[in-house]
Amino acid sequence: LFWWGEKQQAAFDQLNIVLTSPPVLRIADPDRPYEVITDASVIAIGAVLLQDFGEGLQPVAYESRKLHGAEKKYTVHGKEMLAIVHAFKTWRCYLTGADVTVRTDHKSLQYLRAQPNLNPQQIRWLDFLQSNVHYTITYKRGANDIADALTRPTAHTAAILMKVLVDEFKEVFGSIPDGLPPDRAVGHTIPVEPGKLPPFRPLYRLSPAEYEEAKQRIEEYLKKGWIEPSASLHGAPILFVNKKGGGLRMCVDYRALNKITIKNRYHLPRIEDLFDRLHGAQWFSALDLAQGYHQLRITEEDVPKTALRSPFGHFQWRVLSFGLTNAPASFQRAMNDVFREAIGHFVLVYLDNILVYSKTENEHTQHLKWVLGKLREHKFYARLWKCHFYKHELEYLGHLVGNNGLKVDPKNVVAVQNWPVPQDVCQIRSFLGLANYFRRFLENYSTVVAPLTALTRKGSAWEWTRQCQEAFDKVKTKLTNGPVLVLPDPSKPYEVVTDASTVGIGAVLLQEGRPVAFESRKVSPAEQRYTTSKQELLAVVHALRTWRCYLEGVEFVVTTDHCPNTYFSTQATLTRRQARWAELLSGFTFDIRYRAGSTNMADPLSRQPIGAATGLDETEDKAANGE
Repeated sequence: LFWWGEKQQAAFDQLNIVLTSPPVLRIADPDRPYEVITDASVIAIGAVLLQDFGEGLQPVAYESRKLHGAEKKYTVHGKEMLAIVHAFKTWRCYLTGADVTVRTDHKSLQYLRAQPNLNPQQIRWLDFLQSNVHYTITYKRGANDIADALTRPTAHTAAILMKVLVDEFKEVFGSIPDGLPPDRAVGHTIPVEPGKLPPFRPLYRLSPAEYEEAKQRIEEYLKKGWIEPSASLHGAPILFVNKKGGGLRMCVDYRALNKITIKNRYHLPRIEDLFDRLHGAQWFSALDLAQGYHQLRITEEDVPKTALRSPFGHFQWRVLSFGLTNAPASFQRAMNDVFREAIGHFVLVYLDNILVYSKTENEHTQHLKWVLGKLREHKFYARLWKCHFYKHELEYLGHLVGNNGLKVDPKNVVAVQNWPVPQDVCQIRSFLGLANYFRRFLENYSTVVAPLTALTRKGSAWEWTRQCQEAFDKVKTKLTNGPVLVLPDPSKPYEVVTDASTVGIGAVLLQEGRPVAFESRKVSPAEQRYTTSKQELLAVVHALRTWRCYLEGVEFVVTTDHCPNTYFSTQATLTRRQARWAELLSGFTFDIRYRAGSTNMADPLSRQPIGAATGLDETEDKAANGE
């Protein structure tokens, strides 16, 4: 099973740095002989310059570049020869007048000087090599393994550039120091409705595992200066949620405080406007701030309102905490204040997600230095393992941005793309049930689905023909591409439609009746035992977790076909699980509306779930019980 998670990315980034740092990468010694290893692929050429420093060959420099249009049409021999010429031109300062051994696993290159059928360009290359370098070409099977990696799509040269940036701005990628963040121009305020006071809520019971985690976190936050003992008359209970990478995260149930907080109308940027600025960009980097909210202070007069209750005493936050209703607006304002002069020119900022974009590699390096300089100046810190540098395409805010334009993130449509071939009338009706919701956007819909609807007629024999498969595939394609599927536009209201069945949960993210994304997954054995009400609520929680990048900081509607969910936000007492869900939901601003099951478009997705059960809440329950 191939799994690429946070630990794997951190190890990969660290290995990149090791490969481009002493003692692996060495400084060239002109008194030692050089070896050049080259290789070419269908898309790029690569080379490594090496010297023997007494401990075997070690790299002095790496080089790679993509093949240009005409170069892609070269023969294999021509591409391999181009790789050698490019390496010698790049490292002319090292190799001119030196004795050089070129190692290759392309046998014909050994006889380069004796080739009878060189074209005019290759003759010019050969003249260049013979007039500038004393070289010998040797053949060895597998000799170019190192250079081979540099010819592949992953931009290994980015590792070198990243290393330079990390060294120059090491403060930005270091640990957040103890103590309060700087007293910035923007702080977080918590204005409450006149005459209202935050309530004092009872503690939730904690399992042994949660008790120990609470003790560690409170000690850590006290040491850092992020919280302090409180004499406030207010108090919200702590609770725990399961982190994606394992372990528990301490949260505070601020539902009551959020209910009386006056909402900050500072708008988050429109993603559509942001992406309009990317035209012509070829290079992209994404920076992710470490514990972003904790890098912003809460104004002194509002600190007592954040009081939290724990088995170890009464405390209050000095820095911005997750779960406070206006947190996204405050953080966005702080980011805009830092990057204002570059936003829309070569920087996009959406909360703690920073995108740097440029037309050339050199320009991109200068832009990155400016951005990292601003972070250093204002004492903001980034997580290196979650940053991506020098990419031609990367994921940002639920989109794939790249030099080929803006594309839908494949994750948004996998629930439909991977819909299994129906095996009976019930399953085909379920699929058509989803398609029918969007039939007004599908040209010639009735004609396209005719082979499928024929199977649903009373008395029809079940026979899955080639025409049925073609119709099935065509509908899936139409549902997951324009004009049916649309890119999200934050200037328009979102609607999240959810549903749950005994086998799965499903959701559709809509704008103006058109789908932005589809989502479904199976329920775990533990989740199958939930009451209907809890399963429906699970679907809402899962949808909001999945689409946080779209929904955080904006107002939206959640549509469900189960009435009890409409009263969830007003329930005075919650189960342990509901308390965890409430903490997540408190970070969003939405209304819940009822829609009868017969008109719920998420119903088919919940009955044909695609994603595997996460077992998230089952894991949380075990952790809560100390298992």
